Amino acid sequence: MPAGSWYFLLLSLPSVWGLSSFPRHMEVSKVENSVTITCSTDLAGEVTWKHSRDGEEIRIIKGKSLELLNLEEPDAGEYSCWDGERKLNSTYLLLEEEEVDTKEALVCSAQTYSCFFTCSWSLNGYTAARLRYQRDGQDPSPWVYSEAHGEQEASVFTLQLTSSPFTEEDTPMILTGEAVSSTHYMKRTLQFFFRDIVKPDPPQLGLCKKQGNLLSVTVQPAASWAKPLSYFQLDHQIEFIYQNDGTTGLSNSTTVPGDISNIRARSREPFVPSPWSQWSPWKNMRMKRKMSDRKKEMKRLVRTSEKNDILYCRKEKKKGKAE
Repeated sequence: MPAGSWYFLLLSLPSVWGLSSFPRHMEVSKVENSVTITCSTDLAGEVTWKHSRDGEEIRIIKGKSLELLNLEEPDAGEYSCWDGERKLNSTYLLLEEEEVDTKEALVCSAQTYSCFFTCSWSLNGYTAARLRYQRDGQDPSPWVYSEAHGEQEASVFTLQLTSSPFTEEDTPMILTGEAVSSTHYMKRTLQFFFRDIVKPDPPQLGLCKKQGNLLSVTVQPAASWAKPLSYFQLDHQIEFIYQNDGTTGLSNSTTVPGDISNIRARSREPFVPSPWSQWSPWKNMRMKRKMSDRKKEMKRLVRTSEKNDILYCRKEKKKGKAE
């Protein structure tokens, strides 16, 4: 709480529902710590301090430095110094939240080896957030602010690499995230190699060819994957459902049993422990077989019809000669 003698005046202000952007001047401290806020001005004499948070404003007449002791949540907010009706400057005080495990809340991925990657961050009540990264010996990248988020949705960020995605990585990227609300500040860090976050889009299933009792399946990488494919290779995994009993199986090759009803596939980078892509949509093999059988039946009927026409013509010719 503030130290020294105080003069308070409580005013009513419009309701504030958290910060929509980062304050220009921000002071971060932990609960029960102390902090001193200074009014940077050449003005001689006293200034008027105002403390604003969540729709309330308290005026405090004091010197150019403001000492706050044993901080609690009500102490958070904007502290501004005034010369009469002229605002000199302000500092926003936020209470720091302890850092916890961020593996589930902050996740990054890249569709391919390109100059961009995206991160998703579940903010849980924080109203503004930003991310940046750096490597050892390099300057940090510019801050990137969240593109959009709702109360229950994660914030999404698109970051640009400052070096080629094909460069051999000796040190990991260090990602730093900051988020603020009307009372609290959160900081999170995450370390990873770019190659470890490459997660392809789901592959495309092509033609299936019968090979005895097996099916050979053509699996094509997603259109977003890097080219040439001979250099940027992918491993594929196929999941299938048996037609008779509905059980499932997996194949790490492009060959699957012939007696199946549905298949789907996923891909990943083969040379590093990168994550699998999402599964492609299920492909109905029964429909394909039915269509194939229908085509065969149509061809048989056409051949039979053509054969009958030929026989009919021959009969007509013989009949004509007899006459």
